[in-house]
Formats: sequence, C-alpha cells, structure tokens
Amino acid sequence: MWGLTAIVIVLACASAAPAEDACVQHTREAWAICQSTTTTDPVRRMEELERGMALANAAIEANPRHARAHFALFCNQAKQLELAGLSWRSLERLKRAKESIDQALALAPDDPDILAAKGEMLRQLPRVLGGDTDEAERLFRRALARDPNHLASRLFLARLLVHDERNTAAAEVARAIELADQRGTPEDRAAAHGLAEHLGR
Repeated sequence: MWGLTAIVIVLACASAAPAEDACVQHTREAWAICQSTTTTDPVRRMEELERGMALANAAIEANPRHARAHFALFCNQAKQLELAGLSWRSLERLKRAKESIDQALALAPDDPDILAAKGEMLRQLPRVLGGDTDEAERLFRRALARDPNHLASRLFLARLLVHDERNTAAAEVARAIELADQRGTPEDRAAAHGLAEHLGR
C-alpha cells in the first residue's frame, strides 16, 4: 500500500551514541520487516508487522525526533491496513498510520520519500476517509522539486494524472518511463509502461 516498495530508506540518527545505535538498528529491522516477502500467510504476516511496529516504537523511544523511525512505523502500519483491508472497522489503524506519517513529515518536511508516501496515501484513500488528490499532487511536486529524479514521486504523480485524465499525463508518464528504465526495479518498469498502455487505450 501507498507505494512503499518504491522507497529506499536511508538511516541516520542524530543523538548520543548508545541511543543512536539503538535507533538505527531498530529502524533498520522495522523497515526490513515491512518490506519482507518471506511469508504469504496472512496471520503470520500480521504477526511480523506487529513486531515491525514494536521495533519502530523502540527506535522512536531511543530518539523521538528521528523522522525515519516514525516513517518505519508508518510503513508497518500501512502494510497492516493493506492486509486487513480498509473498512470502518480499521479506522483506528488508519488514524494511527496518519499520525505516524504526519509526525515523520513534521520532523523532515523536505524528505522526498516521506512526501511521496504521504501523497500516495492521500491519492489512494477515499475522500470520505481523508483522501485528497489535490494535496497528493502538491506533495509529489514538492518531492520532485527537492529531487527531480525521485522515482516513487515520478511514478505516483504520473499515475494520478493518468487517473484524472489530465492533458499533462503523457509528458509525466514519459518522464516516469525514462527514469524507471534507468534506475527502477522490474516492478517499477512494469508500472511505468503500464501507465503508457493505459493512456493509449
């Protein structure tokens, strides 16, 4: 959910050495759990994600001002939502995920990864649950202003424009394809070229 597989986390904590070591280690482990594909069993996966959340919370405890620890917490929360499915019963989980990404963004307002993740969350959510495509577009463009080669933001923006049938979509899709072909994973390339095929229909 929310494009987190397209984002590579960079670890850095600004604190005293013992807390810094704990922050970095726990954040790294929490992010690895979020990105793991070792099991397809939903029960086991939910348990893994609970552990990922616990590790991210431990990282936050070691350094509450470490944006990437809050981002790792969001990643695990978002994957839980993806697994459980969005429903009225999952509103508390969604509320906590929103709080985590907002805290990460408050601590690192110019981080392209965090900007892209929040933008994709807003793009995917129904409006009744807080979705906002205009704000999502603003966040993607802000991320790209910081890093024009930020692949996740480029893909997310292209997808938003294609979905909204904007006349600027073709140019943005072309940029996404170029960037995905240069530096993306096979999944990234498939996503970018899939958008081009959608445009051609």
